Amino acid sequence: MESGMTAAEQRRILIVDDNPAIHDDFRKILAPPKSNDELDALESSLFGDSRPKPSAETYVLESAYQGQEALEMVRRSIEESNRYALAFVDMRMPPGWDGMETIEKIWQVDPDIQIVLCTAYSDYSWDEINRRFGSADRLLILKKPYDTIEVCQLASALSKKWHLARHAHLKLNQLKGMVAEQTRQLQKTNEELLLEVRRHAEAENRYRLAETGANDGLWDWDLVEGSVYFSPRWKDMLGYAEDQIGSSPDEWFNRVHPEDIAALKTACDEHFSGASEQLRGECRLLHQDGQYRWMLYRGVAIKDEQGRVVRAAGSFTDITERKMAEEQLRFEALHDTLTGLANRVKLSDRIGDAICRLKRDPNRRFAVMFLDLDRFKVINDSLGHLIGDKFLVEIARRLSGFIRAGDELVQTSRDDVARLGGDEFVLVLDNVVRDTDVLHVAQRLHDAVAEPVVIDGHTLHSAVSIGIAIAHQGYNNVTEILRDADTALYQAKAAGRSCTRIFDPDMHQKAMAQWRTESELRAAIDNQELRVFYQPVVTSTGALVSIEALVRWQHPNRGLLDPDQFLPVAEESDLIVRIGRWVALEACRQVRIWQTKFPRHKNLPVSVNTSSKQFALPGFIDEISQILARAGLAPQSLRLEITETVAMRDAHATVQTLLRLRAMGVLIDVDDFGTGYSSLSYLHRMPINALKIDRSFVGSIFEDKVSAHIVQAITLLAHSLQVDVVAEGVETIPLFSAVRTMGCDYFQGYCIARPMSAADMEIYLGDVKAADPAEIRRNSLPGESSSAA
Repeated sequence: MESGMTAAEQRRILIVDDNPAIHDDFRKILAPPKSNDELDALESSLFGDSRPKPSAETYVLESAYQGQEALEMVRRSIEESNRYALAFVDMRMPPGWDGMETIEKIWQVDPDIQIVLCTAYSDYSWDEINRRFGSADRLLILKKPYDTIEVCQLASALSKKWHLARHAHLKLNQLKGMVAEQTRQLQKTNEELLLEVRRHAEAENRYRLAETGANDGLWDWDLVEGSVYFSPRWKDMLGYAEDQIGSSPDEWFNRVHPEDIAALKTACDEHFSGASEQLRGECRLLHQDGQYRWMLYRGVAIKDEQGRVVRAAGSFTDITERKMAEEQLRFEALHDTLTGLANRVKLSDRIGDAICRLKRDPNRRFAVMFLDLDRFKVINDSLGHLIGDKFLVEIARRLSGFIRAGDELVQTSRDDVARLGGDEFVLVLDNVVRDTDVLHVAQRLHDAVAEPVVIDGHTLHSAVSIGIAIAHQGYNNVTEILRDADTALYQAKAAGRSCTRIFDPDMHQKAMAQWRTESELRAAIDNQELRVFYQPVVTSTGALVSIEALVRWQHPNRGLLDPDQFLPVAEESDLIVRIGRWVALEACRQVRIWQTKFPRHKNLPVSVNTSSKQFALPGFIDEISQILARAGLAPQSLRLEITETVAMRDAHATVQTLLRLRAMGVLIDVDDFGTGYSSLSYLHRMPINALKIDRSFVGSIFEDKVSAHIVQAITLLAHSLQVDVVAEGVETIPLFSAVRTMGCDYFQGYCIARPMSAADMEIYLGDVKAADPAEIRRNSLPGESSSAA
């Protein structure tokens, strides 16, 4: 417990999840270690870590790994009078209860605890959850993967809400006691007044004394005479002096807010008829300043011997501040803290209502537009989060201002614009008549966002990619239409900046196919279904210079798959890092075995492709060093291939990394050269050993003179930099002769050898001769002497 903080002020949160890593994630977000400013600054400068820091709120986090365990912890917290304010509950926790059953059990024990249901699945629809739990404001849903800001906002808002509710509950109990005591005193006083008002003046004095000491506004209604006594405090609560309010009941009822008057009169009728034991309710009363104040009214009626109500008395308590706090909590639970736009919860409610209307009226179509700012990361990373936040606020203002009352194309309201986090926004368009209207709206959005934004002296430019899903009768829940809009957004971003795409079923089928491939690929890595194939690189005489390691997937149903059938999915899902590590280690181990088995190939190097994500890892160099050590392979026998695009993405950082690799002895080749953009100011500084000309140029030199000139130019450029040239995609003898004539040093392609399994490669190594050192140009850095491979 922090110094100076009482147990009552701490917010106790229970994490219920069967995955220990999830507990660690919550602790990193909600209970991080104390910050070290110097280390934070160093970390930011080294790694560019611009992630938002977790909230500084103080929480006590406790963990349960199954629903039964969580239930016992909740019981124990109640027995110890140290309750949990909030629980994050995972939907799936095999083999025990799932999230729904866990929540039911917990609420049976502690109905006041706030719950956030964490799920990445669609096990239950929102309608099923409502039917099971009813309309409860104690339950919110958090979709995986988690957004740090959403977790912090939920923890802060819901724990605050719980504490306010507890405080209000305690205050209410106190008030109940006060009211009960006051009511008993009033009843006693009223009875004494009715029986002895003329004979005992001291009873009236006691009543006046009680009135003066009460902080609430008191009233005493004589229903026989039709007059009401309002205490000075009652009048003061509404901003009036003693003589500014009379004794008519209209002084009360005429000041009640029009929306509350019916409920007040109903409450009076029910109590006076005996249907309720006490007159009690809330209403707004008009203050002298023209504003309404929230009042809690309470009272009791007194009947004569015939059972007629002849008198009623009670009090008013100003609860405006409490109501404002509740309203603020409701707003924060449904709106984005930064921009004030609707958040995911409110957006889901809005879309859910639209789906229900569509089912009732098929002509009432609507559309969901998913927006993503194209250049926000550049702005945020270069100018900082403060300017980035201001930029998001300005974009939110433009999107809100974009909403027009009586728009000639679509119908919208302010709550139809939502921010889901980061630079993602959603716009709901109602009453869509034509699909082209939605496209016109999208174009107006492009124009609105494209206008320059000036923040703190910086002129910022941005564009927006838009994915659109137009609702039809097939949509049954919010998740489906948001999924389709997000899929369309993905297609828009893939097409380039400032694009719009409307979802069609083919997009979903492609997305599902990609998801299936990713799932199967993830399992394939664990099930050892990947294979390493090898393709030779030879000299002009056919002597072996090196081999390139190429990955294949031995799919259990689809057979042997080429890289282009699964590596693009691996790149998007980050599986490429795991695959890259495995291929590098497998290839290094295998080549070390061949070096020992075939003495003439004792220095045979192997080329391994390196993805952009793998190359960008902070520990990439250490990882390569560990792979070489585990395989027992000399660094000079490993050639790392990076693409031209990766090399130039952050050229300065790339040079530093390559220099460290070169210092280890690892060789560096630039793959697919000619397809990207290279700056000669950096290229000549990079310690590279070879340029590999992309197969698209090599394969078209006979049909396209430009391709032939490019091959010739790359060869001349490489040789001027003392760098070797490898021609890829040499599929025919004429191609081999042509690129050899152009001056290429080494050759790789089908006319030499196709990629082979390890077993076939071993046979090949037994037959092929190794390149004579005199045949190998083996480049060096400028100023270094050449050495044999």
